[in-house]
Amino acid sequence: MAEKKKFPNPQFFRARNNMDLKKQAENLKEVGAIALDLIKETDWKAFAAKQKDHLLDNVARVAREAKTIAAMSGAERMDLLKNGEKHLGTLYRKGDMATVRREWKGVESTLIDFTGWLKIWGMLLGTFSKDLIPALNTTFWYRWMISYMCCVGFMDKNTMGQRGNALKMSHLMTHDIFRYVAENLVFLAKCDEKNGNSQELNKKVVLFDEMTMGQIMAGFPDLLGIPYQLMPVFLVSEIDQLTLLQLAAPCRPLSAARWSSMPCPTWASASSPPPCPATAPPWPPAICPAGSPTCRCSTCASPSATRMRRRCRWARRTSGPASGSLRSRPAPSGAGMPTSPP
Repeated sequence: MAEKKKFPNPQFFRARNNMDLKKQAENLKEVGAIALDLIKETDWKAFAAKQKDHLLDNVARVAREAKTIAAMSGAERMDLLKNGEKHLGTLYRKGDMATVRREWKGVESTLIDFTGWLKIWGMLLGTFSKDLIPALNTTFWYRWMISYMCCVGFMDKNTMGQRGNALKMSHLMTHDIFRYVAENLVFLAKCDEKNGNSQELNKKVVLFDEMTMGQIMAGFPDLLGIPYQLMPVFLVSEIDQLTLLQLAAPCRPLSAARWSSMPCPTWASASSPPPCPATAPPWPPAICPAGSPTCRCSTCASPSATRMRRRCRWARRTSGPASGSLRSRPAPSGAGMPTSPP
C-alpha cells in the first residue's frame, strides 16, 4: 500500500535557512530606533488618563451588570446561565471597536468556545515553532505581520451570538483556515531573501494568484504552492479592521538608496501620470527626498491596490537618525508628493 502523502510536505519546514545575521542586526537596530521615537512622541499623560477612564468605566459596568442580574427572576437567571446573554451591544464601549469583555454564551457554549480558542492557540504555537526564528522575525520586517497577532480576536468577533452546533462548525472551519494561513506565513518567512533566505525551499515554490484554488497543488506534493497576494495584502485587511489606524504612526523620510532597494508592485516610476482623485490620500503622505522616485498609483481602479499603496507608503522604514516627527520636518527642495488630489 502506497504511503499517504502529508500536506503540506513536512520536509518544507525542515528546509535549511541562510539568514544573514548582520542584516538582521541592522534591521533590529532600525526597528529599535523607530520604537524609541514612538515612545518619545507618545503623550503619556493622555494615555494614563484614558486608562483611568477605562478603569472607572469597567467598575461602573460591573456594578451595573450585578444590579441587572439581581433584578432578574429565577427563570431569567437560569436562562442566562444556560443560554447566555442576548444584548451584545452592551459589550462595546463608546468609541471603541473592541469589546470590553468576552461574551457569556451559556455554560455549554462557553465551554465549546474556550475549547476552540485553546485549540487555535495550540495550533498556532505548534505551527510557528516548526521554524520559529524566521517566523517571528517577519514582524520586524513587515508591519502587516502584526495584524495576524490579532487573528484570535477576529475569530471571536465572527462567532459572537453563536451557540451549540453553529459555534462548533465555526470553530472547525476557522481552525482549518488559520492553519493554512499560519503554515504559509512560515513558508513566506523561510523563502524571504531578507529573512530565512532558504534557497532549498525557493527552488520548490510555485506562486499563483490568490483566486486560484490551492487544491491544485495536491497533485504535486514535492512543490510548494503559495498564493502570493493573499497573506500580505488581501487577508490581512480582513483580519485586522483597524489596520488603517496604523497610518497615524510617525515615520521618517526615505533615503534614495532605501527607495531603490524597496520597490512596491503597485507604484510606477516618476514618469507615470499623477495620482487620480480616487486614490490620492487626503492626509500629507511620507516625503520623498530629492533624487528619489515619486510614488504613483499604477492600478488606481483596484481597491486592493489602494490599500497596498497606503500600507506601503507608511510602512516603509529608513536608516539613519531621526530628527523629530514627520510633521515637524520640511520637505526637501524640489521633492515631495502632492498633499491633496489635483
